[in-house]
This record gives sequence, structure tokens and C-alpha cells, in this order.
Amino acid sequence: MRALSWNCRGLARPAAIQALKAWVKMLRLDCLFLMETKIGVSQMVNICRGLQFDYGKYIPSRGMAGGLCFLWNKDAGIEVTEILDSGFLCKVEDKAVRHVWSLLAVYGTPYEEKKSDFWDFMTCKINSQSGPWALIGDLNVILNNEDKSGGSAFMRRHGAILQNFLFSTGGVNLGYSGCRYTWQNKRSNGHLVKERLDRVIVDTDWLTACPSGGVRNFPITCSGHSPILLDSCVTKPKGFRPFRFFEAWFNDPSSWDVIKEAWSRDVSSEELSYLGKKINRTQSALRWWSKHVYGDCDMRIKNLELELQALQSKEAHEVDSVAEATILNNLGELWKRKESLWKQRSRETWLAKGDRNSSFFHASTDGGSEKEEPYMEP
Repeated sequence: MRALSWNCRGLARPAAIQALKAWVKMLRLDCLFLMETKIGVSQMVNICRGLQFDYGKYIPSRGMAGGLCFLWNKDAGIEVTEILDSGFLCKVEDKAVRHVWSLLAVYGTPYEEKKSDFWDFMTCKINSQSGPWALIGDLNVILNNEDKSGGSAFMRRHGAILQNFLFSTGGVNLGYSGCRYTWQNKRSNGHLVKERLDRVIVDTDWLTACPSGGVRNFPITCSGHSPILLDSCVTKPKGFRPFRFFEAWFNDPSSWDVIKEAWSRDVSSEELSYLGKKINRTQSALRWWSKHVYGDCDMRIKNLELELQALQSKEAHEVDSVAEATILNNLGELWKRKESLWKQRSRETWLAKGDRNSSFFHASTDGGSEKEEPYMEP
């Protein structure tokens, strides 16, 4: 089961939506937890339907603050059993590991005067669960001095809340791969502060049920927070990818040169496979061009995220704001390109379904699936 958690700091921003579309498709998510959406339920429903999840639960924002949503697919084996003030409690029938466990997707209060009561409540909620459990989200607490860089010095009392929670629940800090810090205040002139506020906590039963489970911290891009990915079974086989021609390739003039050069090579017209050989040769040329010139979007996004990860994992006083801004701009362009490719795949799926069911003319005109849209319940 793959769950992505992200404090998006505003879901109505185009950059946030483009990034989400790229992550959802690239990571093949089973569920998505978003915090600080800063919009109402109706807007969340419209935006999140565009991400093509089957179901959703929502908590609206209060004015221009707050707002939570939890989205999942019908094949994920997920049931939301309780909506909390600060998140969602779910039952997960995890097919990847053949175990049932509880998932708490929560947004920890950022207010110091409320943190004690909040974590006492979460302790009671966790201890009332039976079986393995995992907690994910922006917890707004840190554990030790390794979770912070810049600003005031870390003091033991800063980590006491999370330490007490782990002790009282038998929780284990799952660790991570990727970025060291998951939040930064994006200030300069010596005022930059970085912290690891987003994390996953599990119990030992979860570790036994999901021995290959892990967490990946992505770079901080279009929000002050990085998204984090919980995968209960990290190693999965990759499927075969058939060749597809994408309209977005035409935006790069060099694609025309590749097609003309491959198609114009001499092939004896007397050969029975004359046309087939031209098609195969053009396809091979486009495959090579896509990988080495145009660039695989997923791979280029991954490489840029690795560069950003290396920059953002440095201490606050070592930051290179110019290099970071350049990478963020390049990522934005790749997300746009990825969205264009994703839209074409969506149209292909729609056409294929219309052909199989002989109901093409009854399909929706916006390029979406012809199937009945599920109700996204508030």
C-alpha cells in the first residue's frame, strides 16, 4: 500500500495541482492525504476528482486556514472508520503484505499551548486500536537535535512531546530515505530554519507485518513542506511498457527531424515488410530520442528531485538559493510536460473503454471516463 502525505499550503494553486498530478501517476498511489488545503469541500471535490481517485473524505478549511482531505482507490482495501478533528482513522486490508492494519493520517496542531492535549488524545486513540498501526502526517513536533537546522538551538523539552508519545504507545520512528528535513521557512539572510516535521510512526507489529516497508521524503518544491511516501512493500516488480507516441513530443521541433530521418532511409520497396520496417525503425528512433534527447519525464523529475534533496539536506547556513530556484523552475516545466502526457493517456483510456462497451457517443465530452463517477462524500 502506497500512501502520500503532504501539507500543500493551499490546494487551489496551479503549481500544487500540477505537482500532485505528476506524483499520483508516477508513484501509483493507493491513497493521498492532504493538509492545509485552505479551500472548501466543493472545491476539494472538484480538484481531487481530477486526480482520478475513487473515493474521498473531506474536512473544510476555516476561513483561509486548515482543510484536510483523504483520497483513496477502491482496490486499495481502505475503509475510513472515523473522521477526527485533525485527520482520519482508516482500516487497511493490505494486499501487498496480506495483513490488516490501522492508518492514522493526522495534522498535528502547530499551537504550543494545545500540543499537550492533542498528543494525549492521539495516545488514547492509538492505544485503543488492535493490531498493527501506522501514523503519518505533518506532526508539527521534532524528536531531537538532528531534526532541526538554523534558528534557536534545540533543547531537550522540544523533543519531549514526541518522546513521551513514542514511550506511551510503543511507537517506533520509521526513519526515511531522501531529504533530511521536510519543512523550511524559506527565509534568507541567515534566518533560514529547517525541520523534520513530517514523518511516519509505527508499532513493532507493523514492522513485523511489513518487513520491507519504508518512507521516502521528497524535496520541498511548491510548498514549505515536502511530501512523504509510506510504502508497506517497497520492492515491487515493474511491468512492461508498450510504445506510445505522445502529442507533447511535437512541442520539440527535433522530433520532426527524427521522424523524417528514420522514415526516409532507403528500404527496398520489393520487400514484403517494406512499410513495417519503416514503422519499426521510426519507432526505435523515437524511443532513443525520447530517452536521450527529449528525456523521460519521470526520470528527469527524479534526477532533479535528487539534486534538490542534496541541496535541501544541507545545513541552513550552507544553502544555495540560486541553484535551488533553478531546479524548482525546471521541475515546474517538467510537471507541465508530465500533465500533457497524462492527459493523452486519459483520452486513450476513455476511447478504449468506449470501443469495448460500444458506448462511445454516450461518454462525457470532457475527456474523462465514461463510467459513473463515484460520490465523493464530505
